[in-house]
Amino acid sequence: MTRNRGKACLMFPESYTMIDLETTGYSPKYDRVLEVSAVKVISGRQDSTLSTLVRYPDDNSVPEYSTQLTGITEDMIITNGEGIDRAMRLFDTFLGDDLIVGYNVSFDIGFLYDTYKLLSMRDLNNNYVDVLSLARRFWPTEKHNRLADVIQRIGLEHEQVHRGLADCEDQIAVLNYIQTNADETILAPHKHTPSKKIDYKALSTEVTEFNEAHPFFGKNVCFTGALSIKRAEAAQLITDVGGKAQSSVTKQTDYLVVGDVDYIASVKNGVTGKMKKAQEYIALGQELKVIPEPVFLDFMNQE
Repeated sequence: MTRNRGKACLMFPESYTMIDLETTGYSPKYDRVLEVSAVKVISGRQDSTLSTLVRYPDDNSVPEYSTQLTGITEDMIITNGEGIDRAMRLFDTFLGDDLIVGYNVSFDIGFLYDTYKLLSMRDLNNNYVDVLSLARRFWPTEKHNRLADVIQRIGLEHEQVHRGLADCEDQIAVLNYIQTNADETILAPHKHTPSKKIDYKALSTEVTEFNEAHPFFGKNVCFTGALSIKRAEAAQLITDVGGKAQSSVTKQTDYLVVGDVDYIASVKNGVTGKMKKAQEYIALGQELKVIPEPVFLDFMNQE
């Protein structure tokens, strides 16, 4: 299915709406929005905010790992949450036709887009700016540019709290820091250099005991887009946890990890060939999950 999504923009906007979601997981197909938050910025100044927990008519359970990460509980949602329909319409009214800004914002937009469609709302086709992409350009030698890493790097004296409104505030601080300290080359188009061919069948590991609870243990994982680490390194990480790295998407693929595709000139509408193939298999009923690179790196940091 072709999505009528907005276009990625590489810029430092003066007016925009910063957004952040908290969710039960990584897949819009299987998971739910727990909290939707936004801060409207006009001419560089914060103007107004919106933040609400999201309540559903049938299931408001919160996985334990989500509660540990965000502090959000089922009781909080039932007591203080807005119904899913009203929450999304309040958010859409607040957003209007603003430029969307966020951190790894394609993830949030994907969740919102699918939720809008389930509620028979409009196509979420606002253009957007991804602060993570700017962070990767500003700190190109850093292995991790997650929000939790970057807020410490710019001197904010708190840890990421994984709540929508607080994360929006941190994301604005990161955007402002990069804009203040970057030179004009940060917005220059990047040419995508294809990765050197990897002999996936020759990959081996010195690890002798695997954590069978690891998300990638026994799984087939493929990569697409521009990763923040070398493709060979990513493939080796999969091998070291007992998974299998693949060169292409097949009927056996369990995960497709998506790197930065928004600013690669050769990629049309933000969809690579591997992403198209994954969508075809998913449409046929394959249990294939498409996840962004930051989620992949979070998984790899699990014990």
